[in-house]
Amino acid sequence: MKRQRTLSLAVFAFLSSNAVGAPLIGVVPGEPLFNYNSGGTTTYDGVTGSLVVNATPLNYTQVGGVPLDIFFLQTAPSVSLNISLDTACNLVGGNAGDDLTVTGDIDLNADFVPEISGTLLTGEIVGFGVGPAPATIASFDARFAITGGELVTSGDYTLGSEVGMTLTVEGNNFTGACDVAWNGGAKGKIGFIQSAVPPTPICFDVKKIKIRDGKKHYRHMGSYGNSKSKIMASLSAGCPAGFDPTQSLISLSMDGETFAFPVGSFAQVGSSNKYRAWVAGSPALDATLNCDRGKFSFSASKADTSQIDNSDGVDVTLVLGDSSATRNVVLQATGHYYSNRGQNNVLYYHNDNPLDCSATPGDDESDIHELKIRHRASGRIHTYKRSKGGYGMSCLVSDSISGQYASFDTSKTSTLTCGDGDANFEVVGIEHSTSSKSCTLLDEVEEDDDVEDNQYN
Repeated sequence: MKRQRTLSLAVFAFLSSNAVGAPLIGVVPGEPLFNYNSGGTTTYDGVTGSLVVNATPLNYTQVGGVPLDIFFLQTAPSVSLNISLDTACNLVGGNAGDDLTVTGDIDLNADFVPEISGTLLTGEIVGFGVGPAPATIASFDARFAITGGELVTSGDYTLGSEVGMTLTVEGNNFTGACDVAWNGGAKGKIGFIQSAVPPTPICFDVKKIKIRDGKKHYRHMGSYGNSKSKIMASLSAGCPAGFDPTQSLISLSMDGETFAFPVGSFAQVGSSNKYRAWVAGSPALDATLNCDRGKFSFSASKADTSQIDNSDGVDVTLVLGDSSATRNVVLQATGHYYSNRGQNNVLYYHNDNPLDCSATPGDDESDIHELKIRHRASGRIHTYKRSKGGYGMSCLVSDSISGQYASFDTSKTSTLTCGDGDANFEVVGIEHSTSSKSCTLLDEVEEDDDVEDNQYN
């Protein structure tokens, strides 16, 4: 469990009637605070609408501390901003990656060995302001929702809170229009601000977490390695009033490991109040948010699990736009997830009675979260997860190669168990909301092979 602190500063409004696009927000960045240099560059492309800032952080001040000079010790220091504007200089949105990134080394005790190093801070843009133009020195400012970085892990910043950025562009040719290219210098400050909309708590609970350490599996089993690391979570989560998942930042963190879904990642499923998101890369993220049922299902393949410290429990934080909640849970190595060679490669948490965060309380259609069905003739294993399209009172299993199919009762009153089936299919794994009803006929190698390599959904 990583210690985090919450800070607050005032946000002042300063409006300019001469500005094109949105006026200056008036952010006043406070500690923890970066100053970045006057040797930076600001470049705007009038065709694509891309606004790019590249600069160097000069120093960093912790809360109540003194400015600490930032030197290149292990990581090259940099400040980068990449967003899009329309022709009137209004904010369109961010890019596919982090909109704001600060990298470098922070040496807290002046011994030239950085205590904090790497990607220090990342954020997604939520607001952008433009000062009067033309002007010898053009002024801009922005708000960002914090999505991660080593300063979140250290507790200097808090996931989901906000930082403000001031941008002074010296030597510019900005006329106030964004239908033509312009450029100039870049200097300013990046620091904590109070969110324009204070975070509100949400109904939240942890139902299930499964973390597989691929590196440990490789060391003790001699197969797979880091590519087999995976994190899966099933959470109870209530959507805030007026919340639009398609237009909001959504993120899940476990201690210092943060998985962010940038604005626009989630798409609505048909006309339902259910939303799906996929984010490619390493890790590859997959999530489903069902606002009616109050459920958030998540998986991260090829995930880095090194920041997750279970010695004092794992802090699980879900951020839904301006709302967030945290629970601390202790993971165990239990049941068939315990390696037959004595190594705890998989940690597991299961809560039989999580909070009901559904918008319309009522009996769920099923208490079964996942089914693994083996086609007897071929040995192919079909995995059916409710987070991937779902099933209700029954689950239809179809083997497209043989053309054979079967239906399994998955209602709340179902007595389905491992070994059940017909002449063509056999149940080989069940993950149930009640742990005593979960079962598996697969050993650890078969479990791993199915999860990553052999799914026929």
